[in-house]
Amino acid sequence: MKKITKIEANQKEESILRVAAYARVSTDEEAQLVSLKTQKAHYEKMIAENKSYTFN
Repeated sequence: MKKITKIEANQKEESILRVAAYARVSTDEEAQLVSLKTQKAHYEKMIAENKSYTFN
């Protein structure tokens, strides 16, 4: 009978990724400036909630 040896996978440490976000508006209109603030808040929240990310 053949012998089977199971080799366990190495446990990798979870790496921290440095991330950046890109937000833009096309005009200087007030509505667009609010959109820029909203985009910035969205990405900052998303990055802060993910423990694998660091925002520099």
